[in-house]
This record gives sequence, structure tokens and C-alpha cells, in this order.
Amino acid sequence: MEERLSPFFEQLDGVYRQGFPEAVEAFLRESLCRAEAETDRELELAVRNELGSFFRGAGRYEESLSAFRRAEFLAGELRGRGSGAYATVLNNMAGTCRLLHRASEAESLFLRAMECYRQAGLEDSDAYTSVLNNLSLVYRETGELGKAIDYLLRALKRLEGRGDRQAELAVTYNNLTTLYQAAGDRDKALLCVNRALQEYEKCPEEQRVHYAAVLNSLAGFLCGQGDLRRALALYRQSAQYTRRFFGENEEYGITCQNMRWVYERLGDREGAVAVLERAEAVYTRLFGAKSDRARAVAEDLRRLRAEAAL
Repeated sequence: MEERLSPFFEQLDGVYRQGFPEAVEAFLRESLCRAEAETDRELELAVRNELGSFFRGAGRYEESLSAFRRAEFLAGELRGRGSGAYATVLNNMAGTCRLLHRASEAESLFLRAMECYRQAGLEDSDAYTSVLNNLSLVYRETGELGKAIDYLLRALKRLEGRGDRQAELAVTYNNLTTLYQAAGDRDKALLCVNRALQEYEKCPEEQRVHYAAVLNSLAGFLCGQGDLRRALALYRQSAQYTRRFFGENEEYGITCQNMRWVYERLGDREGAVAVLERAEAVYTRLFGAKSDRARAVAEDLRRLRAEAAL
């Protein structure tokens, strides 16, 4: 079955490499229409799963969840609820729930995914390792730092020593950076962020999908050390990677906000206003002008403009 679908995935990879999110969405929607018209449920499963991931990357979380829910139904019908394919959909859907701040639902789905992988004999797979990483993120966000670090170290043990897993290692080390920083262990955090950068720099350009998060982490460290101009350069690079792979999504807006604080500390209010205007545009498009996020940024903009006028 994977061989039959390989042309779809090859085409999708090619569209992603072009760097235009709107072209990716168009290709996926066209593929979905074809799958539905031909009653090709295997292709529909693949497309729905990819659409869920695409929408999540673009910050369109409700659309992502809807796509994954349909994929879950199809995976259960076509492959069985104890299959690796079903577990993968659960893992993906849980990731969207986490971003929607539905921690309990995300945790439940991740644990179900782990059990499915075990039932399918895939406990030693990369997919199982990804669930360990994802559960760590849930526990980090609920403040259970001990659990979060434990799950990440379990994931790291599986990845270390495998020369073909630089991207996954980089993501794992970056997540450990955040955890050690939250736990107050600055030395371990700095070691981890440097390892994350080293691993990402070994990756081909097209695999640096999550490089932006690593750059953000390192920029945060540099800000704390007062190295503001280097921090600003890294935030700019992070924004470029985010826009390249996902468009101007929520993470792009957050990076713009991070740049705003650096510009302010450098005494450059015009620069701060410019990046905050970009953040406001992103949040207004994603969440609406009346959303808490957009309104908070709009209020900050009013204050900054007033100060700049003095």
C-alpha cells in the first residue's frame, strides 16, 4: 500500500521544497478531491493526515483537528485500532490538542498511541520515540517538570548513537533546553541548546523544519546574557525559517514579539513597532481582531507609538 501511495508523497515533498505554503495547501486539497471522487480511502487517509499536519503548522488548529478526526476514523476502519497507522493518527491529533491547550485530552491520546504502538510491535520504532517527546511537552506545559525530563531522557537514549537522526536529536535537545531552564539548571540548558544547534547544522536544509525553535532558545539565552545584537540576528533567522516552512503562523508572531523586546532594550522603538505590527497582523488573521492575543498586541502598539511620539 505504501508503494502505491509513494507518488503522492514524492509530489508532496517536492511542493514543500518550493517553500510556498499556499501551494502545499492547494496540492493537498486537489489530492483530497481526487481521493473522494475515486473513493480511494487509502489515499484519503494519507491526505487527511497530511492536511492535519499542514493546518497545525499554519496555526489553524481547529481545521487540523477536524482533518485528524476523519483520518482516525479511516485508519481504524482500514488498518485496525491496534495498528501503527492508527497510533500515528492518534499521536498527530494529540499534538494539535496540546497546541489548543487541551492538556488532559492530549495526554490521553498520546498514551493511547503508545499502547497501540506496543500492540503493533513497534515499541522500538521512531514513531514510539516521537510520542515520548510529545508527552514530555504535555508535562512541561502542566508544570510536571520531573515527568517531562524523564520522558525526554528516555527518548534521547533511543536516538543517541544513530547517525541518521540528527533532526530528531536536535528537537529533543532543544526541548531539554527548555526544561532545564525552567528547572533552574542553566548549565545543562546551555549544553543542550548547543548540542541542538550542532545536530541541526548537520541536517540538509530541507530537514530543518524545527530549526526555528532551536534558534529561539539560543536567542533567549543570549538575551539573558545581554548579547542583544546576536540575539536579534538569531530571532530574525528563526522568523525566516518559520515563514519558509509554515508561513506566518502563531510561532512567527511569537518570534516577532520576542524581537520587539530586544529592539526596546536596544532603544530602537521604531524597530519594536515594526515587528509588533507584524505580530498583530498574524494574530488578527489567525484568531480575529477581538481575540485576547490580537487585542493585547494592539494595546502594546498603542503604548509604543505614544512613547515614540514623545
